[in-house]
Amino acid sequence: MQMQQAQLARQLAQQAPLACLNYQKIKEFISTSSESVKICATLQAFRWRLTKTRRKKTLRQVIMTYMHYDILDCSEKEKQLKIIDRLLSIGDRRVLEYTMTFINALGNECLGRSYLLQKSNLVEKLVKILKEEHGDTHLR
Repeated sequence: MQMQQAQLARQLAQQAPLACLNYQKIKEFISTSSESVKICATLQAFRWRLTKTRRKKTLRQVIMTYMHYDILDCSEKEKQLKIIDRLLSIGDRRVLEYTMTFINALGNECLGRSYLLQKSNLVEKLVKILKEEHGDTHLR
């Protein structure tokens, strides 16, 4: 009986829609905040939306939502400091690691790679960061 309930709970969790988020407020927070722990938690939540999703259709919707709201400011629209640039150069190692793991999760899907590659020099920046790492670190 408990096994059937657990299976039913898993099925319902897979079918449950994701909660709506105010992406504009989140982007504003990430671009202005100096609270690295909260920035890391936000990036982890974004990554979990990708990695904990079991249905391809939902995963595609998540990535399309990130693209629509341009969550990392990867599009070529003119802005003074893009979120992705700020996250990669913020100076806090934890923020850099969480940013890289989020980028990695996003880049695992074709649609996510297409979004990330809108930022013209992103690959060069990521390679530079990895080359500056000495030894086999978590970031590398």
